[in-house]
Amino acid sequence: MSKGKILYTCPYVPYGWLRDQGFTMVSAYEEVPGSRGRLPRLLHSCTYTSHCAKLDYERYDGAILVNCCNGMQRLRDALQVAYPKLWLSMLEIPSTVHYEERQRYSEQIEGLRKQLNHEFCASIPEIRKKEIRHIQRYETFEPSTILIIGNGISKGYARDVNNLFPGFRLRFSCCSSIGRGDALLNRSSRISVKEEEVSCPRMANFIPWLEVNLHNQSEAIQGVILISAGRCDYTLFSYPQIQRICSQNQCKVLQIEEEMTVRISERSRIRFEAFRESLQYGSGGGR
Repeated sequence: MSKGKILYTCPYVPYGWLRDQGFTMVSAYEEVPGSRGRLPRLLHSCTYTSHCAKLDYERYDGAILVNCCNGMQRLRDALQVAYPKLWLSMLEIPSTVHYEERQRYSEQIEGLRKQLNHEFCASIPEIRKKEIRHIQRYETFEPSTILIIGNGISKGYARDVNNLFPGFRLRFSCCSSIGRGDALLNRSSRISVKEEEVSCPRMANFIPWLEVNLHNQSEAIQGVILISAGRCDYTLFSYPQIQRICSQNQCKVLQIEEEMTVRISERSRIRFEAFRESLQYGSGGGR
């Protein structure tokens, strides 16, 4: 029997660990807005925060937000007023994946554990302490890889994108595709480089991560697709840097605004197909 149904907004919430503790974890990326949401329209918020604001929070016993932008702070404040009985918690997103930030993250999760035990009368044990070390490694990519970075997408949307690029290998490193919170909690030799090293677009080491990987893997990575939230300040400031890095490594780049839908729209489909054709024309086809 589930201890409670909890919505989470970001993969830096260790949803796998919480699921193992008996909670039903629901990703906001996979939820469809209903007609019973109580929140007013949040001004000056990105499309993802606006999507979260349209959900019906009476369906959940609690929600865990991650403070990645001002919009999420406004969402928390609005939820506290509109749903006074809803259990809410907010985590701070790590600025890097270095030792000190991972220590702070572990302290936050310990606080979250205590909150859950108190609110849901649970008995979640303390997290076993593990050695936290900095591992400076970089991913390896197979030939004809298209790297997909940025904001999260639903599983159905990801399947549609994958089907549009036959002959290419798609590497999804966007928000919803990696359990970053669980990776930070489970530091061990079993954790893959992908889970350890890929950083969020809102983290300070995102641009250096992308720059090093594109430089080291320029023969393998043929294109980069940035999935960006509409009206997102982080995208506004980071996209010129992403363009510069891709240009320096002779790698084509496409920016697509997330649509918060379970399937690709016709407009985006046309843009994806045009990008695929540009890659095929420049490389003689996906290998």
